[in-house]
Amino acid sequence: MATNTRFATAVHALVFLARQPEQLHSSESIAAKLQTNAVVIRRILAQLQLASLVRNHKGPSGGSELVRPAASISLADIYRAAEQSSMFNDATVSGADAKRIANELRSSFASAETALLRSLSEVSLQQIVKRTAKKKA
Repeated sequence: MATNTRFATAVHALVFLARQPEQLHSSESIAAKLQTNAVVIRRILAQLQLASLVRNHKGPSGGSELVRPAASISLADIYRAAEQSSMFNDATVSGADAKRIANELRSSFASAETALLRSLSEVSLQQIVKRTAKKKA
């Protein structure tokens, strides 16, 4: 099973944008910092733009910028933008007993996702930026 890193990659990209909000950042420059492909970053930035978290400017002098201050963006906002579906999915099953188990799992998964979003909503992008700032010697 492949690990989904969209959310983490989105947080990383937004931290880079938040650290220098006065300038546009290209997908290539963000990708270089994350040591990944620029296409991956462009896909994530497109999702973040759909969620009104970033504004993407095309062209040779284009790039991305935050739409609003980092203090007003929560990790829950980023999670909702980056994830296409719930992180908890049950198996497709047949049979009465298996369906009862799947129904019970759905209820537990919904509770877990609610708790996850509640926890993520308590942390802002700005808090991550501050916690990860390089300390000056």
